[in-house]
Amino acid sequence: MDSPSENTTYAVLSISRVYLQSLGLPPGQIEQVTDADRERIAAMLQAHYFTHDFDEDATFTTRLVLAEKEKPA
Repeated sequence: MDSPSENTTYAVLSISRVYLQSLGLPPGQIEQVTDADRERIAAMLQAHYFTHDFDEDATFTTRLVLAEKEKPA
């Protein structure tokens, strides 16, 4: 079992130009979005998410994964 001091980082968010296109943003606007802009967008979304529902979602998702382990194969 992990010790309380052990942390593992997982990348859970990326903002690609393909993703922005899938949201319906016009190609001309997407071309204006720099790598730094996409990093800023991701940081803003991360900050928003972690101040709202992250703990509830993490708990629910962990319980879902654990429940799947209990199902017979």
